[in-house]
Amino acid sequence: MGPYILDFYCAKQELAVEVDGLIHGDADQVRHDERRTIWLEEKGVSVLRVASCDVRDDIEGVLNAIRNRVLKRQA
Repeated sequence: MGPYILDFYCAKQELAVEVDGLIHGDADQVRHDERRTIWLEEKGVSVLRVASCDVRDDIEGVLNAIRNRVLKRQA
C-alpha cells in the first residue's frame, strides 16, 4: 500500500495485520514501524501488530485480536 508492503491486508475492513519478528525490537525498525503506522492510519487503515511467536504459540489469541479489531471498527 503506497510505499509499504503489508503482511496481511483486508480492504473491506481497511485492516492491516503486521506479524512482527525479533527485528521489530530494533530501535531503527521501531521508528520505521511507527512512521508506517501513522501513514496508514492517515489513509484510514487500522494496523494490528502481532508478535510472530504469538502466531506460532497462540493462534487463537491472534484470531481473537483480529476479530475484536474488526468488531470495534464496525461499531
